[in-house]
Amino acid sequence: MIDKEQAIKVLGAWHRVEFFQTYSLPDKKDEELIPIDISFNEIKRCGDTLLPWLNVYTQRQLGLDPSKETTYTLYLGLFDKAVLSRVAEKCYSLSHYNHNIMDEEIEQRLDSEGDSCFAKLRLNEFGKPDWHSFSISTLPWALGHLLNNSIDKVTLSNFDGHSVMLMEAFDRISIGNQENNILNSEIIAALVKQIYSWAGLKFNDLSLSTEEDIFCFRLAYYQRERKQLGSIIKDLHDENEDETAKLDETKLPILNSFYIRDLENAINSVKAGTASKGLLQYLSSPGKRHTDLYSDKAISLIAKNLHPINTPQGRWPSDPQYNMSLMQQFAVNTAYKELSAGGIISVNGPPGTGKTTLLRDVIAQNIVERAKVLACLNKASEGIDKDGFLIESLSGYEMVVASSNNAAVENISKELPQKDSLWDGYTDCEYLKSVANQLNAKKYKEKLLPIKEEKKQCWGTISAVMGAKKKRDDFSNRFFFHKHFGNDVPKDRAEEINFLPIWQQFSNVKSISFYEAKKDFLSSIQDFDNINSIYIQFDNLRTNFCAEKYEQKILILKKNIISDDQKIDLANLDLKDTCTSINVFNKKEKISELALDKLKLYPPGFLSKLFNTKKNKLYTSNLHQKISSLELIKKELLIADSHSEELNHYLLRLKKKRQVSLSKIVEITAEKASKEQELSLLAEAMGECILPDATAMISDAKLQQNAYWQDKNINDLRSKVFISALKLHQAWLYEVRTIASFKSKMFQLVDCLKATKDGLNDEKLWQIIFMFVPVISTTFASLGRMFSKLNDNSIGWLMIDEAGQAVPQAAIGGLLRAKRTIVVGDPLQIEPVFTSSPALVDFVMESVLGSDKDKWSPASWSVQELADRVNPYGCMLKVQDEEKWIGIPLWVHRRCINPMFDIANKIAYEERMIHGNYKSNKDVPVVQHPQLKLNRWVEVTGNCTYKQYSKQLGEKVLELLIDIVDNGGVLKNVYIISPFKAVKSELKNFIRQNGKELEKDKNLNSFLKNNVGTVHTFQGKESDTVILALGCDRNNQGGAIWASSKPNLLNVALTRAKKNVFVVGDSFIWADKQFFSDCFSSLSIKEDIKEN
Repeated sequence: MIDKEQAIKVLGAWHRVEFFQTYSLPDKKDEELIPIDISFNEIKRCGDTLLPWLNVYTQRQLGLDPSKETTYTLYLGLFDKAVLSRVAEKCYSLSHYNHNIMDEEIEQRLDSEGDSCFAKLRLNEFGKPDWHSFSISTLPWALGHLLNNSIDKVTLSNFDGHSVMLMEAFDRISIGNQENNILNSEIIAALVKQIYSWAGLKFNDLSLSTEEDIFCFRLAYYQRERKQLGSIIKDLHDENEDETAKLDETKLPILNSFYIRDLENAINSVKAGTASKGLLQYLSSPGKRHTDLYSDKAISLIAKNLHPINTPQGRWPSDPQYNMSLMQQFAVNTAYKELSAGGIISVNGPPGTGKTTLLRDVIAQNIVERAKVLACLNKASEGIDKDGFLIESLSGYEMVVASSNNAAVENISKELPQKDSLWDGYTDCEYLKSVANQLNAKKYKEKLLPIKEEKKQCWGTISAVMGAKKKRDDFSNRFFFHKHFGNDVPKDRAEEINFLPIWQQFSNVKSISFYEAKKDFLSSIQDFDNINSIYIQFDNLRTNFCAEKYEQKILILKKNIISDDQKIDLANLDLKDTCTSINVFNKKEKISELALDKLKLYPPGFLSKLFNTKKNKLYTSNLHQKISSLELIKKELLIADSHSEELNHYLLRLKKKRQVSLSKIVEITAEKASKEQELSLLAEAMGECILPDATAMISDAKLQQNAYWQDKNINDLRSKVFISALKLHQAWLYEVRTIASFKSKMFQLVDCLKATKDGLNDEKLWQIIFMFVPVISTTFASLGRMFSKLNDNSIGWLMIDEAGQAVPQAAIGGLLRAKRTIVVGDPLQIEPVFTSSPALVDFVMESVLGSDKDKWSPASWSVQELADRVNPYGCMLKVQDEEKWIGIPLWVHRRCINPMFDIANKIAYEERMIHGNYKSNKDVPVVQHPQLKLNRWVEVTGNCTYKQYSKQLGEKVLELLIDIVDNGGVLKNVYIISPFKAVKSELKNFIRQNGKELEKDKNLNSFLKNNVGTVHTFQGKESDTVILALGCDRNNQGGAIWASSKPNLLNVALTRAKKNVFVVGDSFIWADKQFFSDCFSSLSIKEDIKEN
């Protein structure tokens, strides 16, 4: 049930929480030129000599090349992120908040390592500040209010007002330096002191101890060749460069929160009654739910939603011999059914169950739906209005894939355009192919590198990675401007270098006409409809036809005939008796008439009659008697004749009725035979199509592995519909691009992508962008900036991937702008990272929601869980002895073999997952590793030297890696995963320092950077082999207790491995822990277990 007041309060609570998010400075280790931190004490001692733009000697010390252009970034007012929790707990005794979250969990999930700052400012090589780049963190300002017991004043309007005052103070500080406008050490120190004052903080308020230095700022610096002067200044090391973009001259860009302004907009939209249906549903309480989808009762509901009349006409062009699983197709069909008028729906998918595959089919059908609008046009020009924008009926099909997981959204957008995503039989599938190659090629020194691997070459511009400003700028440059071949494009281009911007694509690559493409599309639709109509006809016939009903009717008719025959026999007997009686009565009548006639021959004389003599009296008596007797006989004869006539009519009716029954039996028998023949012929035409089976059990592997009404033929036809839909889109673009009004709008798209120019019709320009690129991916962090000028309900479809990793408020900007939202994820995998202390979050939530805080706290819920909660379609799943409602469940797994599959299935999913590559779960194999042989538990003991890490753990992991390399293996197919940050960091250092034997693997540095990490790092990824490095020692088991408190960590770690897993840990610590005990018992131990 939607409660607007509740929605406003929840948004208000999340809004306030966002003020307390931390901003993470780029890791020093990741910088090419190591930045330096400068304290107030150093400024006092050294002054301007510390600043390279004011001191040549400092430039040399820093290794700056004077021949290159230098850009500086100042991170003003440094403080350790860990201080937030300590300050909050010290001031408010928050230890009683979130008592259900373990300290170890907070340590691992809380992003508290590294430094943060108050503000960020960019300078040119002469030290001149770019004040348009200035951005400020709300955290110190909000923390100041927290410390001063005025948390209710933490609002955006107050912050913006204070920000104006801050900039005015900055102006006053800079007045004395107006001539050269260059920052010196004195001004920088004054700026930082002013920011502290503005935030209501003292220097020691954000220090971990009273003795440490207070750092004034961090100086980072980047260099590039001077030939690039005049290019857009980019912060190459900040993923979200557009956080510094000016949105409004009166509002400072916010450095630490990506969602504050969208949350403010959402509150206003709910108040105004313009909020999207999906947003309101997301913020509502659970309503009425359908039948549990993991129950046998649900099969009829599943069959209803999968009826062929609901089959999408479009399908992603993957191998047609592989069907979608039952619940994958149910999710696709249900999404289109339930979201026709807008809203939100969630899909809950364990690892490897085809969540991305599902989204591909949604994408395909959406493109087909828009192509159907194009096909209604008589000519291409009818698709644009007089101003050159799309007509309204072509809008509403925009698709955005968003996630908190940057790798997840990039993977989807990068994989969709690649040939590897298509079946080899669909080589004719092309859509702005040369542009797609240009967008997806790797770049080195502004040059596109050949795409040598054929499967990585692109077939079409189906999607693009956007979001952050530098990614949008890169897209714009590649899509519109970059000319790999200059102005002289060779006619024959090798596929590996088939790079063209859109204008050269138009002029150098031919396309069929709009008329031809429309004809082909309608033909492909008709081909599908012809077959699907057979399916519909067959199902209607199959549903309505029942041989037993026919047999029952015939049986009743036969029983009627038997009854009628019995009645006829009885009637004939009665008729025979009646006829006999009539004969008797006829004889009696004749005798009686003769006797009467004889009596009348001798009547008494006149005198006898006159005097009524005795003779007369006797005569008269005899006469009356004879007459009476005759009349009685006639009466009885009349009755008998009447009865005989009735019997004859009755017999006639019975015989007719009997004949009708006989005719009906013939007719029904013929109809039954005809229906059976029709069914047989339709069944032959349907091939191997999977049919609904009302007698099946929901847990049956065969039922779950294949969706109803799918086979190779129908899959192929649906894929061809999608391919022809894309060709129709391309043909339409080719024709309208010559129309002046549309062409003028194409020139405006670059400014629209920058999201900084006023006076544009951004919503309609984005519709054109989505016409060229149907799917755009972004992180939630960049979505608000990218679509900052789009209104409510302005995007057709939002697809949220890896939603179990996202805090609930992250999705608000997308939900606000989207008409329809599909949420895909799994709460039993990685949970959201804490960016603020859970205790502080709970305190802030309580300040707005009171006792309802636990229902909405970002410390307890994810986007996936809130979307599941309001989804009427789903099932109950027992998680740690607690029944939990999850959204539409996917159960068919296709990634891992055993033992990974079995263990994950047992610890997290009540053994409901079914392997899609084998007839039953019993058939899932175990294979040996080429070098390490059997999957196993590698026993290691030892005392930890740093948190959960021990040297012995590092040695064992290194031994495994050396075995792989020495025996001809490569490291790129191996992930080293740990639950703990400390183990990850120390392992990298240990392998780097002691792994000389690994240097024969040329990709060692890449391996250490990309293949070694915490479980969180590898969500959504997969590799052949996983080495799970557990850590902890027997005197310090807190980490183990936390890691085993939920199935999530082990579930994700195991399911990254497609073929093999090796768990390195002390079984004395881990073997009896929840979930890990199942892992231990499933793996062979080859090393002796030592009891210490």
